[in-house]
Amino acid sequence: MSVKNDITLADLDLFEAGPPWATFDALRNEDPVHWDDEPDGNKGFWSVTRYHDIVEVLRDTETFSSERGAVNLEELDDEQLRVRKSMLETDGERHRALRKLMQGEFTPRALAGYETFLRGLTASTL
Repeated sequence: MSVKNDITLADLDLFEAGPPWATFDALRNEDPVHWDDEPDGNKGFWSVTRYHDIVEVLRDTETFSSERGAVNLEELDDEQLRVRKSMLETDGERHRALRKLMQGEFTPRALAGYETFLRGLTASTL
């Protein structure tokens, strides 16, 4: 098996039984920066699979900007990308401004308010 050619992370069936840990191990060992072509004319995406590489990518927003792409399951046109810029799709000042607006919702006290609801949801789901 050629990891480079045989692994397609765009194939959602790969995740049907849960996280494909063996696949991730193979990528880390054999193709740590993996290109995935996507079907139906979509552009494809890179998967960075080693921790230290991921940290480097996250810190280097000049080279690896969230502003130039988006986290989507389908291709979006430029207008769709522009209007949906969330904290995930921004860098720099805009990212910091959005983060500042939301950070109060993620304190231990704020999250504790969701505990009863989440425990009930988890119990009913399981």
